[in-house]
Amino acid sequence: MRTLEMKSLCRARAALLAVLMTAGMSLPSPAQTVAPVIARFVEQGRGELSVENPTADPMPVSLSVRGFTVDSTGAVHFHDVPEGTRVELAYRSFTLPPRSRTVVPYRVRTSNAPTWVVIEASFIPPRRGSVQTRIVLPHVVYVRQRATLDVADLSALISPAGNGWALRLENSGTALDRLEGASWHAADGRRLGELSPAVPVLPHATRHLQLGVAPPGAHSLRINGEFGSLDVPLPPVLTSSVKPD
Repeated sequence: MRTLEMKSLCRARAALLAVLMTAGMSLPSPAQTVAPVIARFVEQGRGELSVENPTADPMPVSLSVRGFTVDSTGAVHFHDVPEGTRVELAYRSFTLPPRSRTVVPYRVRTSNAPTWVVIEASFIPPRRGSVQTRIVLPHVVYVRQRATLDVADLSALISPAGNGWALRLENSGTALDRLEGASWHAADGRRLGELSPAVPVLPHATRHLQLGVAPPGAHSLRINGEFGSLDVPLPPVLTSSVKPD
């Protein structure tokens, strides 16, 4: 199952592809890939991304860098690279031979961590008829500050959402972190079920996450990240009304 973070990035990529591609066109199969999708560093980033062309055609590739923000619903909005951040790529453009893979080293320098950018790989497959397609795949880089987020800067609230629950998570601090998992707990502390909301916790930002239906007897949700853990109670009036399907 893809994480919520990957889903939001894929939604942004899908919107871009919808603009770049003519209706009725389909992506080549097998498809080009960029890996990993997400990379995480502390203070400065030094990494590499792998670009693969599994097709029988040579494939021109160009790399570009953009900044982005994620709004409270998880939608991605692109903008210029943040001020004070510089991304150095070993290659900006190249042609991948058929059935080949290239590794591109890179470095992200910042004078003001945390910062985050997306390195986009644009593939240009051979023209088919009168239509030229372009396939854009992301490699997302998060560079956080050295100190972890202070859990005191987090506030969370659970509220009803349809037949289930939604989480409102607010980071009032300046630190970047990541929500790495969550679990439902009973009043006596027993763990009742697991969730995997792997999403960034951006500075001075709020996120709304759909949790679905809580298991019978659920009393609270424990969220986990590099900041540690935070227990979020279900609304007291409604806790007793959580029942099996």
